[in-house]
Amino acid sequence: MKYAVISDVHGNLPALTAVLADAQAHGVEMFLLLGDYTIGCPWSNEVVHAIRGLTNACVIRGNHEDYFANTSQFDLNSEQFKAAQWVYNSLTKENHEYLAALPEAAVVAGNIHLSHKFNLMNHRPMATHFNPRDFRIMMESAPISHEEYLARARMAVLACPQALADIRSLPEGVCLFGHNHLQFHMENEGRLLINPGSCGNPLDFFDATAAYSILIEEGGCRTVIERRVTYDKNEVIQALAASEFATISPMWSRIFQLEQAAAKVYMTPFVMHLMETGRALGQTNFPVSDEVWHVAVKTWDEEKP
Repeated sequence: MKYAVISDVHGNLPALTAVLADAQAHGVEMFLLLGDYTIGCPWSNEVVHAIRGLTNACVIRGNHEDYFANTSQFDLNSEQFKAAQWVYNSLTKENHEYLAALPEAAVVAGNIHLSHKFNLMNHRPMATHFNPRDFRIMMESAPISHEEYLARARMAVLACPQALADIRSLPEGVCLFGHNHLQFHMENEGRLLINPGSCGNPLDFFDATAAYSILIEEGGCRTVIERRVTYDKNEVIQALAASEFATISPMWSRIFQLEQAAAKVYMTPFVMHLMETGRALGQTNFPVSDEVWHVAVKTWDEEKP
């Protein structure tokens, strides 16, 4: 059986279209989608419609879908959530209902476990290899190839007792997760971990190409093939700049344009600056007030990681 593992599309229809075509060209028989289909690029509605049209797929929700399933927890009118508000208002009733009904996790073929995120990125010092901001700092100071990254990341996991304990807590078999936009896989003690990276918003600073992975299970053996697929990132950047989204939330639009252009994270540094600005103005709660937001927007250095 040949599976395409796809995560973090973030409204990028050109990237998703390219990945689906590439997967079909490689004989994929089933699609496994790990969440975060919306918020980012201007085609969230079209992306959800395309996913609904897949004939053989297992689809779970990500944290971005939670914004719409639990709207009472978020003030979508605040500046901080304008991106979510714009997408929320753009989705059709059918797509809203589809996203709300998605499960948080799933199991396929008895031993392939789907979830949106796994806390490997939270442990120090190995977070350098799994946190997009730390990864950006590492790559800007001493760039490495993807092969070198995989070797270092695996070594970091094996050297971290808490990470190994977390892995042992997972069910045996294949464990799929996304969320941090860094393509990765490794096997340890009967568990194959696969992060396909981000289809629509790659942040692994190698190249701005759509990432996904192919999992092959055949004759008791498992093979992982990491794929990178070209799409027209300039089309995406221009569409972001020209969309209504850029008018409603110019700051989020700018951040997504930067990330598309450079394939490295800008959102996390901005959110960290946002929180620092809040503390400086005497606000410690999250989300921040619109007053804090406007000050943070004016004072952010976008090239500071």
